[in-house]
Amino acid sequence: MPYEDRLSACLDGDAADKGIGRVYNRFTYCARWNLQVEYWEIDSKGVPVEKARTASAVWRVFGQGDAKDRRVRIFSQIEKDAVDYDWGPIDNIFVAPGVPLSLMGQCSQDSDVCGAGPGSYTLPWATWDNNPIWANWDIHNREQNSEGRDKISYNQWYVEAFTDNEEYTTLNRAETPPRLMRCDSATYFN
Repeated sequence: MPYEDRLSACLDGDAADKGIGRVYNRFTYCARWNLQVEYWEIDSKGVPVEKARTASAVWRVFGQGDAKDRRVRIFSQIEKDAVDYDWGPIDNIFVAPGVPLSLMGQCSQDSDVCGAGPGSYTLPWATWDNNPIWANWDIHNREQNSEGRDKISYNQWYVEAFTDNEEYTTLNRAETPPRLMRCDSATYFN
């Protein structure tokens, strides 16, 4: 779980809801976006055949840097009671809440520069809408591709939202704006 005091302090700031989010300090980042996911029904071969509708929510992301390791732990969740469906009156109640949504942390660069793990967290929309638990990933930066005495290196990370099951797919995965991560292996910091 994120450190509650840093999470509150960061998300309560002005910039968390604007642009690419808020850098609270050199180890803490947060953002809140409006997420919209467009769903397509697929046939038995996995080919999209008809747009089903959309689901939307408020998507929160929190990043906490590690002062002793070359990594950032990224947390993400759907804000409680923030989900809306545009599937029609009956399907808004009986279909859309049960459709799965996956969130997954990713690196923008190749795996020789950085890595993200574990894999995706997949829950039905109704569960995301009422779930206080944060999905989380560690974004690791690889020291062997760094430079200088302090082994400085940069990479970018983002979180994506998608569905890919037997009934529905998202043709365009939703993604947070990529965020820059700077890592070093300096030993002289307190």
